[in-house]
Amino acid sequence: METKIPKRGTCRARMGKPGGREAGRCQAKLEEEARRRKMPHAPAREMQPPTEMARGRRVDALWCRCLHKVGDLLQALLLVLVKGDVHAHVTLGLRLKDNFCASMEDSMHYQSLELQDIIFRFKERKDGGSWQWSEFPSKVAVQLNDTHPTLAIPELMRLLMDDEGLAWDEAWDVTSRTIAYTNHTVLPEALEKWSQVVMWKLLPRHMEIIEEIDKRFITMIRSSRTDLESKIPNMCILDNNPQKPVVRMANLCVVSAHSVNGVAQLHSDILKAELFADYVSIWPTKFQNKTNGITPRRWLRFCSPELSNIISKWLKTDEWVTNLDKLANLRKFSDNEEFQAEWASAKMANKQRLAQYILQVTGESIDPNSLFDIQVKRIHEYKRQLLNILGAIYRYKKLKEMSPEERKNTTPRTIMIGGKAFATYTNAKRIVKLVNDVGAVVNTDPEVNEYLKVVFVPNYNVSVAEVLIPGSELSQHISTAGMEASGTSNMKFALNGCLIIGTLDGANVEIREEIGRRTFFSLVPQQMKSLSCARKERLD
Repeated sequence: METKIPKRGTCRARMGKPGGREAGRCQAKLEEEARRRKMPHAPAREMQPPTEMARGRRVDALWCRCLHKVGDLLQALLLVLVKGDVHAHVTLGLRLKDNFCASMEDSMHYQSLELQDIIFRFKERKDGGSWQWSEFPSKVAVQLNDTHPTLAIPELMRLLMDDEGLAWDEAWDVTSRTIAYTNHTVLPEALEKWSQVVMWKLLPRHMEIIEEIDKRFITMIRSSRTDLESKIPNMCILDNNPQKPVVRMANLCVVSAHSVNGVAQLHSDILKAELFADYVSIWPTKFQNKTNGITPRRWLRFCSPELSNIISKWLKTDEWVTNLDKLANLRKFSDNEEFQAEWASAKMANKQRLAQYILQVTGESIDPNSLFDIQVKRIHEYKRQLLNILGAIYRYKKLKEMSPEERKNTTPRTIMIGGKAFATYTNAKRIVKLVNDVGAVVNTDPEVNEYLKVVFVPNYNVSVAEVLIPGSELSQHISTAGMEASGTSNMKFALNGCLIIGTLDGANVEIREEIGRRTFFSLVPQQMKSLSCARKERLD
């Protein structure tokens, strides 16, 4: 059984300490214990005060635990340095990453510290004056980014009831008006389901609270929405399947939060029409859209000072940095030859900087005069880096079939793909290997490498993006239609004057409305209705 544990936006399996094999034995023991006894269900009565065993640990105990974890980390790292074994280095490194602040229990304590600090500052800022808990949501907002921090919901309830003495109804009113939930993707990795067995073992008090939330939600459905009673098994928070009882964290977020949003208009529409459709019928005003965004201060002014200076010169102001609507005033200069020359000069400076960086980190020399075709994002099958590299293979084969004279009539192109693959995502790692293997063939072929090069950009991060994006001329955002929630790299490329090839998915739809169809080339355009059909076909 795999235990879903939140850590920095990923789902991890709980592991034993470095050098041990406790994880499997512990999980088997928990499974056996669950089979011997039925999972407890909240009785139809008011919540009882927590037992001493169920109470949360205090801050001093937490810090002792943190220090112990740091000690384990340093000790294991020392073993690596002393042994000098590469395999031991990798194995212990992975275990350290999974153990250091990775467990569900540790994550809960960090969230608790944050919430305790929020409550402390709320009361402290009253300067000894009177205050009411009803004021708390007007001073504090807790935004849950996906389901990884969902335990903040029962923890805030626990703090308000057990530590502050509030009754259930008042604590629930404060919590629900404080918590908001952002869904970033319709993929399963952001719709987590956590083992009830493990949660009862580690967080019994929180499970008591979650059960009570679920019980009250079901009671509300049965009393006020009898038409939804048949859908309760899918809408409830606790899935009590005897084979694998889990807590549906996304359902807990939707039921508990006062606001639920997607991160692009199309994505929000999919949430309302498909994923959370039944909840929308109960709380239609709860669901809204908040399209993701980027900061032009970093993604244009800082990373492309040459282009920024040109924009400010021709607009005669730098107010565009905080008001991008002012960029529309550049349209009147689009046919101005001087403006075009300055723009091309800034782009070439960025391309030369990027070519130097690629030479430094890969040893591959690329021509700044070639077309820079860039795709950089998390490596995932739905983001379709595989489709991109297959396109590169096709282009290579076509070039090989051409005569030398025919090749001279083509536009030289440098294809750059970058991104990171999750440690256990085998297919993503295979895609990375394929990109490197294709590059090894294409870049060493004397007949073709003057017209085509393929480069995998290693160790992609924000700092690397600040070099790649300003030097781009064409960027591919070709995720499978209906799977991309928003995307923000598409916004960064568009802001730097890059042509976009993409599916009409996520924020691509809104970007095309802003930059126009002349600079955004649609790949397999689909309307909302056909997107919905395509999604259902894939699920079936």
